[in-house]
Amino acid sequence: MLIDNDDRKVTSHMTYTNGTQAAYGFIVPNLNEAHREMKESGINVSDITDYEGLSFEINDLDGNIIELWSDYPESMGWSIFEPMNKS
Repeated sequence: MLIDNDDRKVTSHMTYTNGTQAAYGFIVPNLNEAHREMKESGINVSDITDYEGLSFEINDLDGNIIELWSDYPESMGWSIFEPMNKS
């Protein structure tokens, strides 16, 4: 099934009264490096924010928001790169 999107109302992000939020994202091992490389390549990137982990946003060619996240701080005792259940 194809969804007609000529009016650009179908997006992959969510719009709330307080702003727009990415609906999907990617975890990267080195967020600062990814941010720097994208910025140096001419990609429009947001500032890095710190809310339950470091993250920043980029837009795809259709204007959809994609968020890139870093790993959780080591002080939390676990990593997103390993299973939470270590049994």
